[in-house]
Amino acid sequence: MTNRLKQFFRAFTAKIVSDDLKFVKAWLNDNECVLFFNMSIIDQKHCINVAHTAEALATGLNVDMGLLIKVALLHDCGRKNGDLGITGKSFTVIFDKVFGYEFFLLLNFLSELRWFSRIYRLIEVYYQHSERSASELTKINCSAESVKIVLSHHKPATGTDCIELRLLKQADSMN
Repeated sequence: MTNRLKQFFRAFTAKIVSDDLKFVKAWLNDNECVLFFNMSIIDQKHCINVAHTAEALATGLNVDMGLLIKVALLHDCGRKNGDLGITGKSFTVIFDKVFGYEFFLLLNFLSELRWFSRIYRLIEVYYQHSERSASELTKINCSAESVKIVLSHHKPATGTDCIELRLLKQADSMN
């Protein structure tokens, strides 16, 4: 709960500064920057924080730092500016804690109802952003490894997870 409150406060006060821009542009190519800057400021700052945390966690480890930072910066690019916002993100986090993904799947038939479609879309973006992010990376010809890592960043850990995925998951959970 404390971590969620910290996340809310960081989201509420999120701001991109010139050092953030330099960091992003140092690690991402032009097409990747387009994906990054299509996210909300809240998600951009979150991804920058995740990248810095992942970089720190990787100190002294045999890690492909370029891959790690790239996937950290782009892991949420499937959530575009305007998709959730701070209110929508807060709502979906609470929905997930109270009802969970299985309940969301039962609501599919309600997605066509005018009064429910916006709420359904918020929840769908929340749950499907990994798949959406991977799709966006595929469209700009990112490496298969980048796509796989981003697609898997919310899946349960397996014995075959590469170190970059493990570090991304850890850094994401800390931010």
